[in-house]
Amino acid sequence: MSDQENDSINVQTAYGIVQSLKEHGVKYIFGIPDGHTLAFYDGIYRSEGIEHVLVNDERTAAFAADAYARVTGSLGVCDAGAAGSMNFPVALSEANGSGSPVLAIVGTVKSEDILRNVPHDINVADTLLPITKWAKYVTFVQNVPRFLKYGIRHAINNRPGPVVLVFPENVLNARDLPLTEFLPVQGGACSINGCRSAAASDEIERAISMIANSEQPAIYTGGGAVLSGAFGEVQKLSDMLIAPVFSTISGKGIMKTNPTFNNNYFGTVGLFGERPNHLFLKKKADLIIVVGNRLTEDDTAYFEYPPQDLDMIHIDIDAREIGLSYHALGVIGDPKAVLTQIIERLKETFKLRNGEIRKENLDLLRKAHARYRKKDN
Repeated sequence: MSDQENDSINVQTAYGIVQSLKEHGVKYIFGIPDGHTLAFYDGIYRSEGIEHVLVNDERTAAFAADAYARVTGSLGVCDAGAAGSMNFPVALSEANGSGSPVLAIVGTVKSEDILRNVPHDINVADTLLPITKWAKYVTFVQNVPRFLKYGIRHAINNRPGPVVLVFPENVLNARDLPLTEFLPVQGGACSINGCRSAAASDEIERAISMIANSEQPAIYTGGGAVLSGAFGEVQKLSDMLIAPVFSTISGKGIMKTNPTFNNNYFGTVGLFGERPNHLFLKKKADLIIVVGNRLTEDDTAYFEYPPQDLDMIHIDIDAREIGLSYHALGVIGDPKAVLTQIIERLKETFKLRNGEIRKENLDLLRKAHARYRKKDN
């Protein structure tokens, strides 16, 4: 059966999975063929608009899917057989820690061969669950469309992360459902960054109040701001507040690196941060706006920078990240959406305080960086 055939006819499950991925915007799948995934590869072969990328080993497949997700902002997909999926953990763990949306498709032994000493009968789902957002063994053909759509939504929404779906060989080969069962309802499934959760209005108002009362705010972005695509919003907020922008290592790229710092981006803070930035946070800033940043040990130089006594607004899509290491006002929502809310509200009410002093503070920070880099060279 090809892409053009009647979608009301029952199709092979593996073909339905490929078509569902295609309809969700997936263009590339990274992996290696396995005896348990031959039907999946046949589905890819018979589908137009989706391409398989052959890699050296399963580790590379998962890392490539993670890299693709980070670069494109789209779901990264990899595949493997049950035994090969045991090479996934390092890459999936990294994707989980970095909030990278990855879907791992794993083929395994037939349902009737479980617990019969058949080679490659591995409990993949339970093995990979601790390092993923969700991992599930899909036993029944009727559950495949529902689990697949849920897995994709789970991978790309809220804080993104890796999801694993394990399919027995007989499930992939079955022809029990029409193609329409696998395809998402138009507009019913969110692509990454397609569904942006806004913050509660009272949280926005409290954040606006803290910003209005600040003498010198600063902005500290993480990988979540990049994943959200909040590039323009961070720049706008920085310009409005005359506030320097710092980032974590994973947050680099939120603004262009400029040797003169004339766009207000001054590089990193934390264990691998630059001393002038740390001194600014300690001596000049009285408020820090943290955006999509988990404030890990590395991000904060053992929780020293930003200083613990600095007023903080912490914007993150994952409420669990708020208050783990710092006392902060939590604003829960997609970083791009929340910053848009804050910017629009500031346009209505904000009156800049100490504008000339803030400009002077940023000029002093630029000069401090020039001395720091000259000394470093």
